[in-house]
Amino acid sequence: MKEKYYKEVSAEEMKRYREFLNTHRINRLEMDACSVLYYSGGRGEKTLLTFSGGHSGPEAAYETILRFEDQFRIVVVDVSTFDHLDELNDGVNRILEREGIGRVVVMGHSFSGFFAQAYLRRNRDRIDAMLLTNTPAPRRERNQSAAFTLMRLIPFFVFKGLIKRKLGRLARFEREVPSEALEKLRLRMALLMDYMDHRATKKSIINVLKMIFEFNEKDEYGEGDFDDWGGRVLVITSEDDPYFGDLEIFEKYLPDTESHILPTGWKHIAPLVHKDEFHQVIETFIDRL
Repeated sequence: MKEKYYKEVSAEEMKRYREFLNTHRINRLEMDACSVLYYSGGRGEKTLLTFSGGHSGPEAAYETILRFEDQFRIVVVDVSTFDHLDELNDGVNRILEREGIGRVVVMGHSFSGFFAQAYLRRNRDRIDAMLLTNTPAPRRERNQSAAFTLMRLIPFFVFKGLIKRKLGRLARFEREVPSEALEKLRLRMALLMDYMDHRATKKSIINVLKMIFEFNEKDEYGEGDFDDWGGRVLVITSEDDPYFGDLEIFEKYLPDTESHILPTGWKHIAPLVHKDEFHQVIETFIDRL
């Protein structure tokens, strides 16, 4: 870690994060075409599967891991080395096989929800439920964005700067962020900036963009797509989140979908500000499976 990124993070929060790094090992799976980083740990009968990559590594899921590791097994897969969704699917299944894991609850927050949905479409026979937070549904019209073309044409450092500026806007609010949430937000933003400046590569970002474009193009929902799946879906969002409108898509096309609406005023970081409510909703949902 580069210390300059963490100057605004409290000593207590940094101590907590460093203790996590010292006690939680990141694993590696060697495949023919790539080398995949992932975390696997925790305890319990049910397994939570989620994803990282693009602008963070598996360690960025430390809050999820620390909160749920005493109740569930947890697997966090870095998707940034995969070239396309079928390769991601194969890699994740090889990791689960290696770890002796059968059925899972797949979950995703924001962009990682893309990969949760893509994994569900290809593996519904091993998934008990899907849990999405502030996540967009697949839409072909989103592929009209010029991001992928720009990525190939402009210098990488310029594109990274655009990404950092866009993600940095998530941390700016006109109202005062509660102190506990602010400390966690500062660490998240420091991890993001550190990762983007020192670990992200042009290939890793292109890989993630390619898979998101593939997801939007191939995985749009249609009538009856999941009629043969007996699982359940929980969507957690808030009315002022950028992707709130996609809740209608999930409720229309995914069977047995329920939603939980967090209070407005915090847009994409509502789960961080209302973390106790957020975590309780997740626990209650999983306990009822």
